[in-house]
Amino acid sequence: IEAFLPGSQIDVKPIRDYDVFVGKTMEFKVVKINQEFKNVVVSHKALIEAELEQQKKEIIAKLEKGQVLEGTVKNITSYGVFIDLGGVDGLIHITDLSWGRVSHPEEVVSLDQKLNVVILDFDDEKKRIALGLKQLQPHPWDALDPDFKVKGKVVVMADYGAFIEIAPGVEGLIHVSEMSWSQHLRSAQDFMKVGDEVEAVILTLDREERKMSLGIKQLKPDPWEDIETKYAVGSRHHAKVRNFTNFGVFVEIEEGVDGLIHISD
Repeated sequence: IEAFLPGSQIDVKPIRDYDVFVGKTMEFKVVKINQEFKNVVVSHKALIEAELEQQKKEIIAKLEKGQVLEGTVKNITSYGVFIDLGGVDGLIHITDLSWGRVSHPEEVVSLDQKLNVVILDFDDEKKRIALGLKQLQPHPWDALDPDFKVKGKVVVMADYGAFIEIAPGVEGLIHVSEMSWSQHLRSAQDFMKVGDEVEAVILTLDREERKMSLGIKQLKPDPWEDIETKYAVGSRHHAKVRNFTNFGVFVEIEEGVDGLIHISD
């Protein structure tokens, strides 16, 4: 007598390769008999479910926040990863996978991978379990060495500045006013774009708030420092007209150095 084993009845976890079961001897429970069509349906899952239910009850009874358990990656979605904790499933939300930016969980984990996770929360019936992976690593802000210079990648652009990722989970803002010594307001997009590697100087660092401001103009000398020798009284220079007012004309001699030609001159 041949019987039919539906794919969903082979195991409690989804099966991706049915060929590995060909020729294998297993125990089955008969779940359906249709005499008219001489048709028998069997299940292996039904046998292991009862055993797993007991396991599940034992795991759920012992669950505590902060507990670290080993689990297996069961399913990967765009919003997170489902982990099998041994009959009980938990979810690692995409934001709890890494301290850095993650666009898809597949960048961090792969199917069937075994990993340690920490229990962050669960509901009263313990039906929904929230897990974390990044919480097992120290926050990169705590390990940050406030060196004078840092290197990083532009991850977000705005008109007022650029956010630079220095390490996974550590970002700093370069305000547009810290991009050039020039006084003329420009958009941050004139200086850099997403994906650019930049070198910058840490201007302020707040570990508690996890905020950092950076500057790139500080890597160049301030043009006003040696202004007397560079532009001595009586010396001649080429300049670009920048602005008109009714009392005179503002001109730029070099980036960051503006001068006024009074209307009387």
